Amino acid sequence: MSPPEASLVGQVLLGRYRVLRRLALGGMGAVYLARTEGARGFSKPVVVKRILPIWGGDEEIVSLFAREARILSQLQDPGIVSVIDFGQINDGTLVMVLDYVHGYHLAHWLSYLRTVSGQMPVEMAVHIMLRVLSALHYAHTFVKPDGKPLQVVHRDVSPANILLDTSGNVKLVDFGIARAAGDSNEYKTEAPQLRGKFGYLAPELFVGEESSPQSDVYAAGVVLYELLTGELPLGRFALPSEHGTINAGLDRVVLRALERDPARRYQHASELKTDVTSAASEEAIPTPAAPPAPVMSVPFWAPLDSSLLTNSASRGLVELYDDRVAFDFEIVSTWGPRSLRAVHVPLDRVRSVEFTHSRVKGKFVQIRVEQGPWTIQLPFTWEGKIWFAVASKEEGEGFVAAVRERLVALRRE
Repeated sequence: MSPPEASLVGQVLLGRYRVLRRLALGGMGAVYLARTEGARGFSKPVVVKRILPIWGGDEEIVSLFAREARILSQLQDPGIVSVIDFGQINDGTLVMVLDYVHGYHLAHWLSYLRTVSGQMPVEMAVHIMLRVLSALHYAHTFVKPDGKPLQVVHRDVSPANILLDTSGNVKLVDFGIARAAGDSNEYKTEAPQLRGKFGYLAPELFVGEESSPQSDVYAAGVVLYELLTGELPLGRFALPSEHGTINAGLDRVVLRALERDPARRYQHASELKTDVTSAASEEAIPTPAAPPAPVMSVPFWAPLDSSLLTNSASRGLVELYDDRVAFDFEIVSTWGPRSLRAVHVPLDRVRSVEFTHSRVKGKFVQIRVEQGPWTIQLPFTWEGKIWFAVASKEEGEGFVAAVRERLVALRRE
């Protein structure tokens, strides 16, 4: 049986981390947004990851969770999300406190790009892959202060475990099933278990071989192919260059990364990084500019008032840019799976914006827009008005003021 939703919200964990809201819930754990609280109003956003209480007695799950914290405590690289704290809370379960990244995982970005422009630009794919490979090389070759190699193998390299923030920074996350030198008693079994996501597993893992830096390289090759083409390299897959204006040099790089024989594959992530850089330079791919930062970001939720979606709601982030209002959100329903969406409303189609606050209805922002695809794609739109709730009066009034200021500037232009 699943635990109550948002069971930690409002609690202060380990003496200083106040939980604000739940970000995700899985079969074995939950992730929350929280903040540190210090003197004179100091606060900083963090992420809290926990094991669900029903799994607190499972020694294998608890050991994996503790091992992830130990591994992350030693890895200090800009391309890897850092652990801040680790401990046990009042209900006896373990929690891990991690750096907060203001962005989304790569699978979400890929979905968004397919909606907006159809495919990820080659220069962005190269930028992301170079950062991921740098993080993998660091983990694979890390040496502890005592001179012994840690030799961390991630084992779950995939878009869902790569974060891209709104400034273009790339972070590798979730070392929950990673292995390291010296922990063989914790991860080996008489019959090796397949761990990781099926489409990103190296062929040798299916015949019982142990994971290695080469299996991480294979997974990185799958991610690179997916970034370039929007597809997974399954069966007799097409070369990346057959999907658009992609240098044939990147074809050769991808094919070597995806070699079935690990001995013929790139042996080190750094080798793959070098060849990606060389192939990209052949095509004169420029260093990508960082994605534009939003003027303002506000978390929101919106009930879906429809007889077909009883007990359903949308929640996510609404962001104001110079030329648009962007909604990145998920639809949560009691009767079906979650659905992630990204919808942009051009500011030149916004007619007005208001903030309403009442004890009965709560704190709502109302955006009146012209008819367009967004009025169909946003399920919380009624009679030409987009309605969504915010957490505080300050956030609602601040967002409305920022939108109005940008509308005035656009009309002057």
